[in-house]
Amino acid sequence: MSRTSSKQKPVKAVTRRGKARTQVRVKAVRPKRRRKPLTWDALGRLDKSAVILLIWIYCLAHWVVRTLIAPVYTVEEAEQLLMSQSLQLGYDAAHPPLLAWIFATLKMWPGLSPPLVFGVKYLLLFSGLTLFYLAARNVLVRPGVSAAAVACWAMTFYIGWGAHEDLLNTVALMACLSMTLHAMTRILTWRRPRDWIYLGVAMGLGLLTSYLYIV
Repeated sequence: MSRTSSKQKPVKAVTRRGKARTQVRVKAVRPKRRRKPLTWDALGRLDKSAVILLIWIYCLAHWVVRTLIAPVYTVEEAEQLLMSQSLQLGYDAAHPPLLAWIFATLKMWPGLSPPLVFGVKYLLLFSGLTLFYLAARNVLVRPGVSAAAVACWAMTFYIGWGAHEDLLNTVALMACLSMTLHAMTRILTWRRPRDWIYLGVAMGLGLLTSYLYIV
């Protein structure tokens, strides 16, 4: 074994006759993992980084189209902006306060604008789709099946069409549900204490986003 890939430490051991002899304990050094660059081959294999990049491009493209073509607030966006004029513990009894807290904080700095409001929505959509994909990777064997599972969301009405017209609350709910599903798959796979904490955080955010999370 080469000197660069191992470290040798002398260790003294005592034999049956009482004489000390020196042994050499070899400790292997793990090579540093290098991140593979994203290539067309990685896109063809549907690697994790490639699929997440495609999700990001999908959300970014819709954000650009929404900002350039229809820079007006929808009903649910205007409702959240109306409630976020002041930072309070609670607002309307029919709506949990998490989204209003987000917009109220952004109103303090850097200030609300249509591109920023739309960016929050598509950031939630990106988070929901990415967490759903990561949850699918934890339980499905083939990477292509996990990519197909998240791609099927584009064929549904709420994500493929309704999320780009309105449905801000639905997009936020979908992100929290995907986060919960990801936490549950991590618990079933590894059963680590931090995964249970992750599940508790996901459930708390879900209850602060929409009451439909309980259903």
